[in-house]
Amino acid sequence: MCYPAKSFFASPVRASIGGLSLVICLISVTYAVGFEKPQVIPFAMNVTINDFESHYEDFTPSSFHQIRFLELISEKKLVVRAVASNSTSNQEAPFHLDLAPYVDREQSGKKEKFSVVVTNLESGVGCQEDWEEYYKPYLVDSRILSNGYLPELAMDYELETSTACNKFTILNSSFADDYVAHRKISFNKNENALLLEEGSLGERLSVPLGADLADGAIGTFARKVDLNQTEDIFSIEVENSFWKVFSLMEGGELRLLLGPEVANPNKGFIPKSLSIAPGKKLRFAVISPRAESGLWGISVFQADGNNSEANLIGQAGSAGIAYSEHRGFDHAVSWTSPDSLVYLDSDGLTIREAEISSTGVRETRSVSFSEGDKFSIKGQVSKYDFVQDLELFRLEAISAIALNPGEGIRIAAVGIFSFQGDGSAGQVALPLLMDLPW
Repeated sequence: MCYPAKSFFASPVRASIGGLSLVICLISVTYAVGFEKPQVIPFAMNVTINDFESHYEDFTPSSFHQIRFLELISEKKLVVRAVASNSTSNQEAPFHLDLAPYVDREQSGKKEKFSVVVTNLESGVGCQEDWEEYYKPYLVDSRILSNGYLPELAMDYELETSTACNKFTILNSSFADDYVAHRKISFNKNENALLLEEGSLGERLSVPLGADLADGAIGTFARKVDLNQTEDIFSIEVENSFWKVFSLMEGGELRLLLGPEVANPNKGFIPKSLSIAPGKKLRFAVISPRAESGLWGISVFQADGNNSEANLIGQAGSAGIAYSEHRGFDHAVSWTSPDSLVYLDSDGLTIREAEISSTGVRETRSVSFSEGDKFSIKGQVSKYDFVQDLELFRLEAISAIALNPGEGIRIAAVGIFSFQGDGSAGQVALPLLMDLPW
C-alpha cells in the first residue's frame, strides 16, 4: 500500500529525496511496536481539585516541567532528563519510559494514567486545616518521587491561603524514576592514572607519558548503540582546557584518536555529542561548527589500523543543523547504521539522513513538519479524563535508533508545543515519537 507523503503522518509532513516530493510506499515496511503515526507523549499536567463539586478540573500542561534531553536506549526504552523550574530553583531528574505498553494503550484507545505528585502526604504543609478533610482523600493515586524532583505547585503549600491547597501537579505514571549508574572516567595527576567507575566497581588505567591531562579532569564517554563493539571512545580535558579523544580497548589500553588541535572549544567541539557508529569500523561523529559558515555541523571521523589517529572523512549538515546546548537541549549524534546517521536541520522542523562512506558524506532523504501542525495528548487521573490540543512550534533535539531489519528507524524528538487551556496559554517541551521507513 502506498501513501502520499503528507498522509504518512497524522499532521502534514513532507518527505523528499534530493528535494523531490515523494509518495511513500510501505509495502515491505512493518513496525515492531508502531509509531508510524507520530505521537506526543504527555509528561506533567497541572490540575485543580474542586472540592465543592468533588472532581478534578482545569487540566493544563505544566510549563514548569520541561523535557530537556532524551535518548533512545533501545527501540522500547526512552530515557529523558526533565527540568522543573520555579521562582527559586531549577531541578533536573532522569526518567525512563517503556514504549511498548504505551503504544499498546494508544492502539487500544485506553488513556494514559497519571498520578498526583506531592511532597508530603501526611501534613500538606500550609494547608493543615483543610488537608485531611478536603484534599488528602483525592490523592489515592499519589506519588512521591525518589529522586527529589518536586512539582512547582507544591511550592504553593507555603502560602497561608487555602486556595493554594487544591492545586497539584500530575505526572504520567508510565515515566519511572530512573537513576542510571553511568560509567565515569576521571584523571588523578598524582597517580598518573585514569579512574574508571561503573556502579560500585572501579578500575585504574595507566596513562601514556606526555598525555598532559588536567588534574581532576572528568571524561565523557561517546554514545554507543552497538553492544557487540569492544572499543569505547571518550573525551577528556587537557591542561590548556582543550580536550583529547581516546579509544579504550579491552584490557584497558588507550589509543589517541584526536588531539587538542581538533578537539578544542575554540572550534566549538562538543564532547557530549560524540557518538560511535555501529559495526566493525572505528567510525565516530561529533557536533562542531562549520568553519566556512559558523553554522553547526557534524564532523565524521574514521581510524584505520590499530595505532593511527582518526581522520576527518566528511561533514554532514551542509545547511546547518539544530543544536541548542546553551538552552539545555543537548544530544549525541544519532547513527542508524554503520553507514548512515540522522540529524535535525537548522530550521528545527526537518529531519535528514546522511550516508557515510570512507570517502565522504552524502545527504539523502528527509522528512519535514510544519509550524502549527496539530497534535493532542490525553490522560486520566483517578476517574477523571482530559484531552489537550497542541500545536507544534519546532523541534529542539532528536535521538534515533534502527529497528529490526526491514522495520525502518525510530526517532524521538523534543518538540516545543503551544497550548491553550482554561484561561491560560503557554509552551511546553514534550517527547515526540515517530517511525520512518528508512
